[in-house]
Amino acid sequence: MDDYNDPDFASTPRGQSDATAQLLPIESDDTESSSSDETESDSDRPWGIAFFLMLIPGLLLADLLHPAILNKHLFESVNNASSHHYKLLKSWDCVLAGVLIASILIAMTLAFKRKRMILMRLTALAYCFVIPLGLVEAYFQVTSIPRLYSPGMIRDTNPKPEIAPGITGRSRMTINRLGLRGPDPQDEPRKILCIGGSTTICSYLNDDETWPAHLMKKLNQGAASGNTCVQNAGKNGLDLLHHIEFLNRCQIADQFDDCIVLCGVNDLEHSIRMAQEDRIALAPSHIFDVGGPDYPLTPHFKQAILYKMLKNAVKRIIKHGESDTADPEGEFYTERRKARQKATKDYPLPPLDDHLAFYKKSLSTLKEFCDANGLHLVLVTQPVLWREDLPPDLERLLWSRPIGDTKRVLATESLSRGMKAFNDSLREFCAESKVDLVDLAAVLPQDETVFYDDEHFNENGAKLVADQIAKFFESQKDDKNMAPKPSNFSGS
Repeated sequence: MDDYNDPDFASTPRGQSDATAQLLPIESDDTESSSSDETESDSDRPWGIAFFLMLIPGLLLADLLHPAILNKHLFESVNNASSHHYKLLKSWDCVLAGVLIASILIAMTLAFKRKRMILMRLTALAYCFVIPLGLVEAYFQVTSIPRLYSPGMIRDTNPKPEIAPGITGRSRMTINRLGLRGPDPQDEPRKILCIGGSTTICSYLNDDETWPAHLMKKLNQGAASGNTCVQNAGKNGLDLLHHIEFLNRCQIADQFDDCIVLCGVNDLEHSIRMAQEDRIALAPSHIFDVGGPDYPLTPHFKQAILYKMLKNAVKRIIKHGESDTADPEGEFYTERRKARQKATKDYPLPPLDDHLAFYKKSLSTLKEFCDANGLHLVLVTQPVLWREDLPPDLERLLWSRPIGDTKRVLATESLSRGMKAFNDSLREFCAESKVDLVDLAAVLPQDETVFYDDEHFNENGAKLVADQIAKFFESQKDDKNMAPKPSNFSGS
């Protein structure tokens, strides 16, 4: 009876031995411990480490896709205005996106399988690679000066005669240390900067055949030693907004005495095809090959200086040389001309009043910059092949493409009226603001002796352009010094 007073006996079911009773609580503890260990293992998967590993491919993937997601409107606007059709994701971009997604999935799988040590090693390896690259890129970004082109770039072309009449043989375009086309400036007492779009850079002409190169030869004729250096700061597709941004950011304006700006045709094209607010939004970032603001339609990592250096190095290895050649034979023109010939030539010329007012306002901004930086500004009207009585054999050279997806183009007469409106606005501005003007559009023939397409100069055309501008500078000479005086020059 005394056994009932023993607490151990009281908790033991009747008929069980003490040994059996002692085993029961031990069995219960083991079950609870096993369940607790399993719960702790679920919560102890290394998701934190996996997150840091997934962060790198995740950010790259977001950067790769953000133009398609965030900037689709701007992308469509640029495609509508550009001579080329750009794709949001190229084939290599799709491959890269696949690799990045696979990397994220692998990191998640390793975390789920509790491969802590593998994740730690991969994360350490990734950040040991990314952090130094980031620091080097940050240094380049802070210290680099925006350049129109990559210094040292070489581009070779060899356009077919039937595609670019008036251009013969191979041509080479070389870029100097300033990121401009032309010889490296030395100690010349006078330096001239020529700014414009494709009609200034003259991509399919050799270095010594562009109109800025001819201008330098003519200004230095008869001099005991070359006393004038002319630099070519033209680039395909740039309009007046881009030219102003270039001057504001290039940090070389103080090295020049004169600034010649040939503009108008891209301003007309962009005014027809793009909203004004889109042009303003894109202008700061659509200029420089090196430095400058990031272009919102290109992933940021593709605009990194290290990425561009690697890309250029790979190109040179693949091409066994230093030439960066884009469409060397000019097949682009053949495709665009076919598209124009198939299109309906009835797209109406839109009202230009607001665009012309904005054009004159931009010209005023350009003048203010030049005045503030001691640059003598010379504006040049844009000559074109477009005219109302253009014969069929010259009409076939035109390639001004359809507006958006309409499969309709502006008739040659409409293009001619639009260009005249912009040239007239330039003339009015020069007269009102007392800015020197070389009126090329008033004196150059509108035929194949000057142009190989809508507005681009062939070899002879570049010479004629240089002749007119050189005559202007010659007319401005005052004794031994070339002292500029405001004038409207349209010499013949």
